[in-house]
Amino acid sequence: MAGMATAQILGNLVKDPESRDAGKSRVANFTLAVNGRRGDADYVSYFDCQAWGRLADVVMQYLQKGRQVLVAGELQQDRWEKDGVKHSRVRLNVANMQMIGSGGGRRQNDDGGESHLPNGDHGDDLPSDTGGAPF
Repeated sequence: MAGMATAQILGNLVKDPESRDAGKSRVANFTLAVNGRRGDADYVSYFDCQAWGRLADVVMQYLQKGRQVLVAGELQQDRWEKDGVKHSRVRLNVANMQMIGSGGGRRQNDDGGESHLPNGDHGDDLPSDTGGAPF
């Protein structure tokens, strides 16, 4: 039986997304900052995200540094070795995206179509405070 590693992340873009052509498709890479609190201490976590195809085009057109976005997709671990040192990172391959704020309550699917959040929720009640994010 195959395993499954999926996640939803609500955060703000740390910087403008970057894109490149990958064969017949386009890929957009961006990093989200997510503010948290443990006890009396605030912290920021950073998550690398990647979108492909039509969704990459949407990312490049509408997302910019500071924009709040809700993304969902599959987690992927990359492993490599450089100069004898093993490295690893986990990133989110975005399948669905919802722009928060002026982007409205719709999200873009990786097939280019629009869909809504489950149960007719449009994300209007999601937090929009950027707290201590570095932007």
